[in-house]
Amino acid sequence: MIVAVSVLSDLLVPIVLAVVGTSVAALWPSIQGWRHRRRLTGLVRRELREIGPLEPAEGKDWWEHLDKRFIHEEFFRRENVIQNRDFLLSLPPSLVYHASQLWIAYDKQDLDEWRWHLRRLVEDPKVGNLSTKEARHALERWDHFAVAGPSGVPGTTAQRPARSR
Repeated sequence: MIVAVSVLSDLLVPIVLAVVGTSVAALWPSIQGWRHRRRLTGLVRRELREIGPLEPAEGKDWWEHLDKRFIHEEFFRRENVIQNRDFLLSLPPSLVYHASQLWIAYDKQDLDEWRWHLRRLVEDPKVGNLSTKEARHALERWDHFAVAGPSGVPGTTAQRPARSR
């Protein structure tokens, strides 16, 4: 009887360890992907808190009122998509689309598009949990900036009519 238990434990322990090790190895890429997505989402949430414009100053265009550059901006740039392709495809499609379009609008210096995509990043639940009080406040400041212009007086900024979506 003792010999049978010893043989059983000698066989069972290595089999259980092999199954557990194989399971962890098989799930490891998924675990890492989840961690990376969570970290990037946290980074974007943090950066959206700080995306508000500087205090409006006369003689500066709207894009000059964004005094910071952001890590997620580089991550979503067109020239970096190829090297980040698999990871970007694992993110929520709305997040990838609106974040990349946000920075394309910035490069094109299109305030209406900038605000539209920023609003989607902050308010759209399909993007992820990016909304914070600070990010909503930053969006409000950009909206006020678009209406009032750099001088704070309505109508002093050249704008195209808002696009309907």
